[in-house]
Amino acid sequence: MTLFNERLSPSDGDLRLNAVRVEVDPATGRARAIERIQIPYSAAAGARGPARLLRADEPAASVRYAARLEVDRLRAGGIEPRLALVSVGEDAASQIYLRKKDEACREVGIGVQRVALSAGAETGAVVAKLRQLGQDPDLHAILVQLPLAPPADPHAVLDAIPPDKDVDGFHPVNVGRLSLGLPALV
Repeated sequence: MTLFNERLSPSDGDLRLNAVRVEVDPATGRARAIERIQIPYSAAAGARGPARLLRADEPAASVRYAARLEVDRLRAGGIEPRLALVSVGEDAASQIYLRKKDEACREVGIGVQRVALSAGAETGAVVAKLRQLGQDPDLHAILVQLPLAPPADPHAVLDAIPPDKDVDGFHPVNVGRLSLGLPALV
């Protein structure tokens, strides 16, 4: 492992879905049984076989279609959904992610407000900007692109996002609710 980003190439050999099914005792939290699952993929069988190769564009298209329907429903009720995409610094990978998120939002009809703070922005300045965005009633969601350029403290920054506008679900309230199995924005 190099810790550098690298593109992975799909195997062209013996393809199979590998998984594990664990039966858990709810009283103790311990595993009662563990079952290994292997389903071979047969290119000759195609979609008729026990498993098929799922391309990323299929579930993405489904999610975007559902999002578009929800946006249309909101608009019919007089709400124009808007998302703030916040970045600190010019991390190259982050800029690609932000562009992709912007494109996806625009595709389904969500307005996007880009908020770019320069590298070296102090935590207090980033927090102040997030509080300002959080008070905007016409802004419905906030996403802070990580990593943040130093010296901005990601914990303080994520904590400054109002939990009900935290589109990533990283605010401590949302993480806590999720971990407890309670309804949360995730």
